[in-house]
Amino acid sequence: MRVDRELFRDSLPTYVTRFVGRSGELSRLDGLVGSTRLVTICGMGGAGKSRLAVEFARGLNIDRTPGRFSDGAVWVPLLAVTDADDLPNVVASALGIRGAAGGRPIVALQRALRDRRLLLVLDNCEHLASACSDLLDALLPICPQVSVLATSRHALESDLEGVFELPALGVDRGGAADAVALFLDRATITSPAFALTEADSEAVYEICARLDGLPLAIELVASWIRVLSPRDLLATLGEGLTVVSSDTAPVEERHRSIQSVLDGTWTRLAVEDRNVLSRLGVFRGGFDRTAAETVAGATLASLSALAEHSLIQRMPDSTGGSRFHLHDLVRNYAMARLSDPPAEDVEEVRGRHFDHFVVLVERADAAWETRNEQQALVALEPYQTDVESALAWAVETRDTNRALRMTAALFAFWVYTTRLGRMAALLARLVDLPWDSSSTPAIRDRGRALHVAGWDAMLTDHVDLAARRFQEGLALSEQVADAEAAAANLRAIASVRRTSGDVAGAAHCLERARALSRVAGDERGTAWARNDLGGIAYYRGRVEEALALVEEAAGSFARLGMGFGACQAQVHLGGLRLQVGQPALALDCFGRASAIQEGQHFVGHGAELFEGVAEVAAGMHRFELAATLLGAGDSWRQIFGHAHADSTLPSDPSAPVASRRRLGQAAFDNAYEAGRRLRWDQSQALLRSTITELSATVSGSHAGLTSREVEVLQLVALGLSNGEIGERLVVSTRTVHAHLRSIYDKLGVTTRTAAAHEAVRIGLA
Repeated sequence: MRVDRELFRDSLPTYVTRFVGRSGELSRLDGLVGSTRLVTICGMGGAGKSRLAVEFARGLNIDRTPGRFSDGAVWVPLLAVTDADDLPNVVASALGIRGAAGGRPIVALQRALRDRRLLLVLDNCEHLASACSDLLDALLPICPQVSVLATSRHALESDLEGVFELPALGVDRGGAADAVALFLDRATITSPAFALTEADSEAVYEICARLDGLPLAIELVASWIRVLSPRDLLATLGEGLTVVSSDTAPVEERHRSIQSVLDGTWTRLAVEDRNVLSRLGVFRGGFDRTAAETVAGATLASLSALAEHSLIQRMPDSTGGSRFHLHDLVRNYAMARLSDPPAEDVEEVRGRHFDHFVVLVERADAAWETRNEQQALVALEPYQTDVESALAWAVETRDTNRALRMTAALFAFWVYTTRLGRMAALLARLVDLPWDSSSTPAIRDRGRALHVAGWDAMLTDHVDLAARRFQEGLALSEQVADAEAAAANLRAIASVRRTSGDVAGAAHCLERARALSRVAGDERGTAWARNDLGGIAYYRGRVEEALALVEEAAGSFARLGMGFGACQAQVHLGGLRLQVGQPALALDCFGRASAIQEGQHFVGHGAELFEGVAEVAAGMHRFELAATLLGAGDSWRQIFGHAHADSTLPSDPSAPVASRRRLGQAAFDNAYEAGRRLRWDQSQALLRSTITELSATVSGSHAGLTSREVEVLQLVALGLSNGEIGERLVVSTRTVHAHLRSIYDKLGVTTRTAAAHEAVRIGLA
């Protein structure tokens, strides 16, 4: 539903520890990336694949060599992604694209990256290997200057792939090896006074060799240096902390798990720190300090202790705060420990996890369609995986009250994160759960949850199922006098009826919704009902009535800070102004809509914006420009999938026909294709400049100037001579002089300089 203005930015994780060694690997990786467009860094968990990828990508973002990855690197974390179908949208989101669901996200990616010179870094691909391979096979041939660096425990099996096997850190007895350097670096973080002595060097070497140069294991063991000397550590390893069975069999002997290393770290944790770590395993994505405190009972001291033992990592997030991350191996270990007696009951911790996130979801829902909407929804977005994990847990455990409460508040968040329309299986299970029909809160939540489930069905073309859910939701909302939800369900039913051609039935539902919202004092609901009634009036051919209704709704949307409503209303008003022959007012509406869309990152109704401005351009005989705008609108619609269903633009648009006739098929096709090839940031820039230019031309016509005189005056304002103007417009110098005499008379000026000043005053320069 939105697209970020800054599409490509430094999204790389920021580690708080120093990157140690791997200079040879970075050099070899650079050569492979230079010759192969898809490179996968392969190695076991804990081998340092992600860290190596981050350092390589950061080097590109710091030194953007012209012609090679000049747009830098974009980081796409995949560890928390559980559904392969989500992959295109997750990549799109990392690139700053929102709202592609229901459309064609792969097309969005192709168009976003087609002309970019960048490195796309996909981290933790192993559980999505096939989906990653399919996506990249579709993406890379269309985007010739994009390369991909992936990290995975095994190859993606793509025909385009080159595999970079990440070796263990080097170990040698001289103390200069990468493994030893890593041990020393992490040991001094835990114990700043630690220094390697000649007596200890052999023990440190043996420790690194025993751990086979595995970075995560070395970091974990180095954290013990605060309580054990290197020789004591080595003795402890010899007593039982041997690396045992692999986490991915069959593999080489050296690629084995760190289960027993984690066991050893666990025994050296304080009891409270163990409890905190085990509870933190419930987080599927990262977590902040508040979440850790609420769900896991963490304190700053316990988080510090876990970080010192390299069990959690602190990585600053995009808002400037701190988020913590558990390595996948550590998270799985923590969850296993949570189940060990006498540890706390798993369901109790999952319940706190749910309760924490349902509060965040409800807070975001309360901000929907207010001036705080974007801030609240952006803050919740990093937790999408945990939100859905919490809801799935409630459904799986048949905790209907919790599941209904969460779903009732998810409409805004799922629309914003493009999930609505893709939750069919989970919502079907939720709707079928037994529930307490005697509980007022349960009735209220089910009425609202059915509204969410209905739109999910509607967006996947299950119209009959959507209608049933909306109807049941309406009945339940009316039963507990939840006027806001009842009105929302009525408006949804109106959409179903309008889709099926029952315009009268849709109008009846909208009138009921408006009455309900008015009585309840629900200004947002009233504004939406009025706006939708304007659409019904348009369908019935009552354009003046439609104008009055939508204008009133637009005023309410603007006053209440309802960005999406305000944007949609201005697009519709522009279309209606065209219907009644008011191109200047139409351009004003389209300009307002464009400003809202860019300011709040909406993509809905973007195609109609291009097509509306194209109608104005064609009406002013700017046929090539109109064709380019139509092509840009077609591209927008292909990417974001928004159809004409609610459009109040001309039902029989003249711009395509007139432009094709005046330009000829070949010239029309060339201009149209030029528009289609624009990235949407480029197309939005074209839209802005066109609205400004055409508005200025309309202003010129108000001064009595013809379209040709406007063109001459604009060139005068640019400082061109009569001869240069003639060459530009392919007319004689005498003709230019005649136009200038007419312009002087109409503007009441006598000199070229005064005419240029007037051009600025009326907005033509």
